[in-house]
Amino acid sequence: VHISFVRSVGMDSWSAIQLKKMQAGGNADLNNFLKRYGIDKGLDPKVKYNTRAAEAFKEKVQAAAEGRPWTCPTDIPMGSAPAPPQVRPGMAR
Repeated sequence: VHISFVRSVGMDSWSAIQLKKMQAGGNADLNNFLKRYGIDKGLDPKVKYNTRAAEAFKEKVQAAAEGRPWTCPTDIPMGSAPAPPQVRPGMAR
């Protein structure tokens, strides 16, 4: 089961990093980025947001919000190939 929520601009509080991410990203920027890799904005969101390109965009936004430089990875396949599973620190492979 996947649970999601939406934050209200007027009713919720936002951290400084969340505000910076909102400024650094956005739907138009995401769709333009994904388009470069042949991923249409009308693609099923479950597929679209689990691509390597979407993961790279998230990394780009995080870096911008933190004021770090970012270089686009060279391992982004064309189309809607899923991103490889992430291994988080402390998790067994």
